[in-house]
Amino acid sequence: MISRIARQHRRFLLGSLLLTLFMAAMLAQGTMELPSDVEAGPLMALAWVITLILVIGIPVVLFGLLMPALLPLVELWLITLVFLALIDAPLRSVLGLGALPGWASCAALVMGFVAVERALYGPWLNRVWRRDMARKTSRFITQASPEEAWRALFPDPAHIDHFYWPEAGFLAAPQSSHADFVLSLPRRGGYKNTLAEVIIEAAEPEQYFRYRTKPMPGSGDNAQIIEVQIIPQSNGRSMITYSEQNLDVAFGKRLFFYLSHGFRDTLASLRARLDGRKDRSIQGQQMLRP
Repeated sequence: MISRIARQHRRFLLGSLLLTLFMAAMLAQGTMELPSDVEAGPLMALAWVITLILVIGIPVVLFGLLMPALLPLVELWLITLVFLALIDAPLRSVLGLGALPGWASCAALVMGFVAVERALYGPWLNRVWRRDMARKTSRFITQASPEEAWRALFPDPAHIDHFYWPEAGFLAAPQSSHADFVLSLPRRGGYKNTLAEVIIEAAEPEQYFRYRTKPMPGSGDNAQIIEVQIIPQSNGRSMITYSEQNLDVAFGKRLFFYLSHGFRDTLASLRARLDGRKDRSIQGQQMLRP
């Protein structure tokens, strides 16, 4: 659990920066003033750090432990606040408006949040600034033997019962497709299921494989290239070199992967599954109970 929270440190740092920018914008515009008895100094800096831990850190911890699907709310609300703080005074000046009533400010906050969510993580800018992400590679030692690691990691209908993702399904590829099969990964907790065509590009049993995925309509995932090398170790263990590259990814999704440490979370999930330990990763929480 501690590792799962630690992997959200980038989200905490970004949230802290955004909240600091929001407060700075409010102070610069005169919308907010510091108490007269408050002076800049070490004590004020310490008080602000404690505030960031309480306002940003606690929600990150609670969401990360209990409701990981809500973690993006941290950056979405803060980006909304910064955006509204920057345009509030100029917009009211141009329109000749005074202070807005409370209900209007709340309505503007809700509309601003919807707009930011639709633009960043929604469909509005989904086709803008798409690109392939950098390939990420890491290695780890597992208690699983090369044969066990192969059956758990390599997507093959022949050993579906040993595949690391519980309740995974292997479906026939459409006739117009060049894929070997369609991989179905069901998810729980409101997450979108994976439904992707899989093309096996290389496969050396118990040693190495590489495959490419292409998401089908309705799937919540992006295209990927997965590459795995399995090297036997002493005492029947294995060294796994795992590589992952996400293809044609929108800016918002790239930001989400960066803030959530998606690759490291996947590695944590795979290590737990191969070693027979409880999977406490965010990816593991999405999986159905076998």
